Amino acid sequence: MHGLSLGARVQLRADAAGSSAVDELAETWCNAALGSGDRRCPIGPRAGRSAPGVELAEVMGAAVAEAAGRLAVGRFEVGAHRAMPARHEVQSVPVLLVVERGAVARRVLAVRSKRVPLAERAPGLAPDGGEEGAVVGTSPRWKIALLSRIVRGSGETMARLAEAGVEVVVDLEGYEAMAGDPGAWDRVLSEIDALVVGLQPVDEALLQRAGRLRYVLRIGTGLDNVDLPAARARGVEVAGLAGRNAEAVAELAFGLLLSAARDIAALDASVRAGRWERRTGRHLGGRTLGLVGFGDIARAMVPKAHGFGMDLVVHRRSPGPVDVPGVRAVTLDELVATSDFVSVHVPLTPETRHLIGRREIGRMRGTVLVNTARGEVVDEAALVEGLRSGRVAACGLDVFADEPPVGSPLLSMDHVVLSPHNGAYSDRAVEEVAAAAADALLGALGAAPR
Repeated sequence: MHGLSLGARVQLRADAAGSSAVDELAETWCNAALGSGDRRCPIGPRAGRSAPGVELAEVMGAAVAEAAGRLAVGRFEVGAHRAMPARHEVQSVPVLLVVERGAVARRVLAVRSKRVPLAERAPGLAPDGGEEGAVVGTSPRWKIALLSRIVRGSGETMARLAEAGVEVVVDLEGYEAMAGDPGAWDRVLSEIDALVVGLQPVDEALLQRAGRLRYVLRIGTGLDNVDLPAARARGVEVAGLAGRNAEAVAELAFGLLLSAARDIAALDASVRAGRWERRTGRHLGGRTLGLVGFGDIARAMVPKAHGFGMDLVVHRRSPGPVDVPGVRAVTLDELVATSDFVSVHVPLTPETRHLIGRREIGRMRGTVLVNTARGEVVDEAALVEGLRSGRVAACGLDVFADEPPVGSPLLSMDHVVLSPHNGAYSDRAVEEVAAAAADALLGALGAAPR
């Protein structure tokens, strides 16, 4: 039963606007799950066919839990439940079958839309009236914990993984629900072959509990949340997807810069409150933007800044001139003292923690500061002081030392624009990152779609 408890909740959801075929499919699946006999599937009062995503059936009980427990993650077909001639064909529609184990873990099974003669179905779908239905699928070869909304939200990527025999044991929602049940997380760790993370910590203690683990994939930029020496010691490969979301992060960084420079968020709130107040913002053209770090994201900032007629300077660890026209390398001291705008783009390391601290902020002169890197690269206490003194005129932050920044004085300060670590989330970046994640996972596991 794959560990499914009694009373597991099973849902059918339509991917497309419903029809009578949707209703039939819901009834078909429920009856197949409940088995032959007098028990019939209750189609809930919320069933309908008005819109995509409509809930078709919600069934509680041991019989459904047992039936769901027999399923393996993969692509499935649902057949007819009535005795019909062998020539009869059944049209199914795309649905998602969601199995929840308490409030702990969720598995999503993609169901194909296909016309299949009843006689060609798997055993259990007898054309002459035996059992009323059956569900067949692909057995998993590898198990993973998928703690990334970006990957989890891509239906195409999830289908690729399922076709290759990759089972998602727990996703981010299930992981977060395990916060009060460390034993449940330990059980997941003991059975997974790969772990996909965003900012979740992968430390030595976790690695010790994950005896089967062979691969960790970090979605996003930087590996500061992974204990790399401990992973190497245990033979666990660690990989990242650096650069895949660079354009998306750069676009948000520039959006925060614009919003902070022109106080757009405050103007919006003012109009909504019934006021008509104009504010003088900071012009961009002819001003200097200083980039702290010069990786993929910072490089993506260059054409955007040049498009606004800005001058660019950069501070990076590597000495020597910059290989991009119109960008000049300077020391960090010169950058913070001469730039009108400063955008931070370095990974978090022991050397970069509080790289922008009291000394650096003390050299600023009414600067607009943007941080889309890591919260701890900027000393937030020093930033608050800088905002109060005017050395920092405004700031745009997508990252914080503590996320979410509960109780931070930044939440109540003027000239501060905040975003919930959302830089990577553009529609195009999400699809590209999800596809790249599938490529990396399948390659590391030695899997190939079947």
